[in-house]
Amino acid sequence: MQQPFRCLRSILLSMATELTLYMTREHSLAYAGVWNKANAELFSRYVPGTNIASMLFALNEEGVLDVYYDIEELTKTFASIGEALSSNPLLLDHIITDFYAAWKKIFTYSNGQQEIENNQQLKEFFAAWIEWWPAMAYIFIIPDLNNVSPELKDKALQVRIETQAYSDDIDRAYERFIKKQYPLLADCWNLISLEEAMRLDELSSPDITAIAKRKNGFSLITLKGVSRLISNDEIKDVCQQFNIVIRRREQNNQTVLSGMPASKGGARGRVYVILKKTDLANIKAGDILISYATSPDYVPAMKKAAAIVTDEGGITSHAAIVSRELKIPCVIGTKIATQVLHDGDLVQVNANHGLVKIIKKAND
Repeated sequence: MQQPFRCLRSILLSMATELTLYMTREHSLAYAGVWNKANAELFSRYVPGTNIASMLFALNEEGVLDVYYDIEELTKTFASIGEALSSNPLLLDHIITDFYAAWKKIFTYSNGQQEIENNQQLKEFFAAWIEWWPAMAYIFIIPDLNNVSPELKDKALQVRIETQAYSDDIDRAYERFIKKQYPLLADCWNLISLEEAMRLDELSSPDITAIAKRKNGFSLITLKGVSRLISNDEIKDVCQQFNIVIRRREQNNQTVLSGMPASKGGARGRVYVILKKTDLANIKAGDILISYATSPDYVPAMKKAAAIVTDEGGITSHAAIVSRELKIPCVIGTKIATQVLHDGDLVQVNANHGLVKIIKKAND
């Protein structure tokens, strides 16, 4: 009698939507809202059928966002983009034109040359941000696609390198506005949803209380293109209701982590794990920097590190590019380094082969 049950269970699991942890980012809920809205509604602007229907943004215990995707859907999307570019290389020129047209509207805010002064400007800022996102996402994706010519990859990469130094500053422009114009929301500015940011003057005391409670966790989940903002207490029920399976990266008691060589060389040293940007100031010269990924804010810390190891990234990621420029050994894409390694662990980094060996745990 067990065999039919197993078959039925297999069928049910095959029907489930699997959302797998793909990356972790230190962004606001409004930032996630822009990301989510653009992916779900505007991604197919350049290649039909590529809107991303399933996503999850969940605030983790460190206070940063874990981003989950349906990997099967994402793989098909990337393949479709690569095929479209291969058959029509001029599509990239169109994407780059749109990229810069929208970027001009937000650049002066993101680099601090101009401040958002009122709610109307904030709405225009978010509108340009949403408009910019699909082109930006394509620009970031293209250099890592397998079925795209080296010429197109290089062209997209140059645009990415030119602008990524300012991309993290977009959230800061929004943060400065909230803290100046809405001091009651200063401590929870990063917990305001995109929809709430569009009606700040209408927020009531209960609304503000609900926003502040999101410090305890929230999930912005999209399934079949429909989005819901829920508390972490509700996620289990929602997953059961809609047959969603959420998968984190598996970690075992590993003594050797493997990833991809990004900048060759070797180093031995003590681990320093950076989970939030507030951790950056405490790194010491010679530490092995461990993080989900890096961004321009990380560069001063990267210069102190003896080696860099990340959970995420490809050979054109920020960590890979900067570590090669600095001639610092770097291993990317380990998937679990931030979970397995802890401050003070002694490790040997072999960036020639993409390996990180744990020599001694800090608590041994």
